Amino acid sequence: MKTILLLNKEYETSDRYNKDAYTKLLKKLKDKNINFDLHIKDYVSSGFPNYKPSLPQPHSFFNFKLELFYEILGDYPPDEIILYTDAFDTYFLTDENEILEKFKSFNADIVFGHEKNCWPNLNNEPKFYPNGDFINAGVYIGVNSKIRKLMEYCMHLNCLRFYDDQHAFLILTKLMREGIKVEVDLNRELIFNLDINDLNQFDIIDDRLINKDTKIKPCILHANGGTYDDMMLNEPIKSVWV
Repeated sequence: MKTILLLNKEYETSDRYNKDAYTKLLKKLKDKNINFDLHIKDYVSSGFPNYKPSLPQPHSFFNFKLELFYEILGDYPPDEIILYTDAFDTYFLTDENEILEKFKSFNADIVFGHEKNCWPNLNNEPKFYPNGDFINAGVYIGVNSKIRKLMEYCMHLNCLRFYDDQHAFLILTKLMREGIKVEVDLNRELIFNLDINDLNQFDIIDDRLINKDTKIKPCILHANGGTYDDMMLNEPIKSVWV
């Protein structure tokens, strides 16, 4: 398994990036002997204004977090298990062995974390998710070849407008027939996106969060939606994210 952090070089001069969380993440990865690569790329994200309620300009991060990352993944073996994680709002609570074991338990090619919000909410995506099982792309894990295949379809769909019904079916049914199995970590066994914010359900045992009812212990925390500063003021997160 290879953990990959993709870092925008503008972090060196921009105050939009949380240096404290980044420093803690690197220390934890080393403490847990996580096998990781850090890729620092020069990309200016000028199309991304402040967080809520603003939305990024269309495509503002598409070529950085997808097209550029697709090229990077081309240097890794097709069967490598890739764990992608954001660099400024994530934290590991365990080692590679547990992460890999839990990933395999999903019997999937790719596993995404779950969040309660649809981002970006453009008033059309939620209708496809009546159960609210929205994915979050700040942390995900999967087989490299399957991740890259999914990215290929994303890039192709991003640059076309369907000519007619046959054209649409031609592309979308091919994606379905690729047989890429994607799962969403609804129980937060692997990835805990903290925007869900039901922290009263958790205790701390041996520096790990544990769900009082299910006894599930998440492996990776993600303070998505700009919630890191708030989380550092609240238990139990501030006691485990150190």
